[in-house]
Amino acid sequence: FELVSICFPTTISTSTSVLKFFIALVDVDIVVGKQIETNSNLIIIPLTKVTMGFVSGGGEYNTKGVYFNPNIPTEENFCMPHNKKINGVVYSTKPLESHGKLIENFYIKFKDGKAVEYNAEKGLDALKELIEFDEGSKSLGEVAIVPYYSPISLSNILFYNTLFDENASCHLALGAAYVSTNLKDGINYSKEELDEIGCNDSNIHVDFMFGSSDMTIVGTKHDGCQVVIFKDGKYVI
Repeated sequence: FELVSICFPTTISTSTSVLKFFIALVDVDIVVGKQIETNSNLIIIPLTKVTMGFVSGGGEYNTKGVYFNPNIPTEENFCMPHNKKINGVVYSTKPLESHGKLIENFYIKFKDGKAVEYNAEKGLDALKELIEFDEGSKSLGEVAIVPYYSPISLSNILFYNTLFDENASCHLALGAAYVSTNLKDGINYSKEELDEIGCNDSNIHVDFMFGSSDMTIVGTKHDGCQVVIFKDGKYVI
């Protein structure tokens, strides 16, 4: 089936001290819902909730003309979001390394496809450099779905290198979309045509991780029917 939009609600568990930091960043109630305190002195905060429109999914043809997913066996399925139909708040679940600087515990708020607010517990200057690199770096060029229980995720190794770490988590990419792997004959489109269909253009493409063990992903079809794709960090279709 074909999805026209997708929603990623999720939660995180955190200690009271970390909770105070997140509350200082953004009003929790406007993100998803109210905090829930557990018996183990942890507080569950509904954090990420973002809705996206889609242009196309990713894939390639091999030398024999067979269409395939180039990310198997890492289990990543990637696609191209519409760069004017991204709304909500996304919180990172893993650190992001950028030019030797570590960005940790950060969030980005999107409205109509643009980053309008962001903050980080560590590495805010590096995050700002990424988001404000150019006009296109304020939006997203990729949405990738990766099961939380993938082999790379279960290794519990943080490589501090996005090309490795992205395979352990659902992730988004600030910056350019990969036209050749998301659109049939995409390299033949003019810049104006790509902009019209919502393909993001930028001089950077930087992935950051936001997947979690309790992530739910709900897709909406053209007829308005909603389909649960992910539940508790796993595919259910």
